[in-house]
Amino acid sequence: MISEKPLFLIKNVLYICDVFRRKIQSHIKFMNLKPAIFPFLIILMIASGCSKEENDFRYPELGVPVIHGFWLRDEVGITMGSLGYSTPNVKLGDQSDDFSSPFFFYFYPNPIHNFLSIYSKIPSGDLPRKFWITHALFRPPGFTAIPQMDGMGNMVAGGFPLVYGEFTGNHMFLNLSELPDGYYRVYLKVQGQIFYDNLVIDRNFNPYQ
Repeated sequence: MISEKPLFLIKNVLYICDVFRRKIQSHIKFMNLKPAIFPFLIILMIASGCSKEENDFRYPELGVPVIHGFWLRDEVGITMGSLGYSTPNVKLGDQSDDFSSPFFFYFYPNPIHNFLSIYSKIPSGDLPRKFWITHALFRPPGFTAIPQMDGMGNMVAGGFPLVYGEFTGNHMFLNLSELPDGYYRVYLKVQGQIFYDNLVIDRNFNPYQ
């Protein structure tokens, strides 16, 4: 399921407004008795509404994540090496970044043209997995960042998801044809734990060349 960022923002604004409205109703008598503290109460309610923990999707960072490399994988999930740093800054499992970890996830292929397969395993149960995809900035070895460009990237993309959803079972298949070529980070959340991997969309990539 592909969802545009404006829709996600509208849903969050509506949620905060609903929280704000319900708190106003529950404190109306108090505000009638204490009109002088009304502005402070408004600020307090807005702050608490914005920090509600009921949001479905969490972000380890607010800005655009910086990736230092990514794993190359073929169409069946076999790792073919890495680009950028030899060990990309990813978190695929709770104990290690391989299948031996009780919690583990990865996706393939990488880079992709349009379609992505996500695989995940957990110790027990068929619990729902939440996933989301954000933009990322690629910083390979020896790269010197340009602060002005990084600032613009953070302002435009932020840490908000371009794609998000939920699934059960071990596999999820995504059509990402609406996303432009570029660098991304894929997140998976299950049982309160968050894992992530770095994704490249490159429609000119030919693994057989």
